[in-house]
Amino acid sequence: MKARLDSRSAFPEAMENYLEFNGWHFNKKMCQWAVSKMYRMDGEKKEFIEPYTLESLRALLEKVKVEFEIDYDALYIANMCKADFLGSSI
Repeated sequence: MKARLDSRSAFPEAMENYLEFNGWHFNKKMCQWAVSKMYRMDGEKKEFIEPYTLESLRALLEKVKVEFEIDYDALYIANMCKADFLGSSI
C-alpha cells in the first residue's frame, strides 16, 4: 500500500509548485491526464472510457435538473464514477 501524499514532509519541486497554485484540487491539464488513464474492464480487456467534458457534464446535469457548480474536481469524480460504476449499480 502506498503512503498518503499528505503524510510527506517534502515533495518534488514541481509538485510543490502545483500545490502552491492549485492546492489539493485538479486543474484542467491534471484532470485531462488523470481521466485519460481511466478504463473499464470487460473480462480481461481494458476499455478506456469516453470521458465527459465540462460541457457534456453540464448538459447531463441540466437534463436531469441538477444544479451544481462544475469544476475540474467534479469532472474528475464524474469520470471516475463512469469508469468504476456505470452499468453496474448506477
